[in-house]
Amino acid sequence: MNTNRDERSPAIFGAARVRPRVPNELAPAELRHVGDVYSAWRIAAAQSGEALQAWLQAEPDFGGTRYVAYRAALDREESAARDLQRLWLRAQRGTSASSAAR
Repeated sequence: MNTNRDERSPAIFGAARVRPRVPNELAPAELRHVGDVYSAWRIAAAQSGEALQAWLQAEPDFGGTRYVAYRAALDREESAARDLQRLWLRAQRGTSASSAAR
């Protein structure tokens, strides 16, 4: 009887098999990252709204600088929205792929 077990033996790692990740499937840490990116987008959207109001209510002497600040805030919001969209689409593809793999 051979008592030397192969390192890949279920007796060493347990009987449960781990399903391999499907390409584009998000790991739990990546799902938390989606939440962080969503929060960043929400904050950027709120800040761009505040910057818009500041520009609209600015005295004529400050209108130019407030407009530049609004455009910068809008660019940050757009960038955050693109990041969120990219991760959301990746999560959707992963969900579809993992459903098909089961």
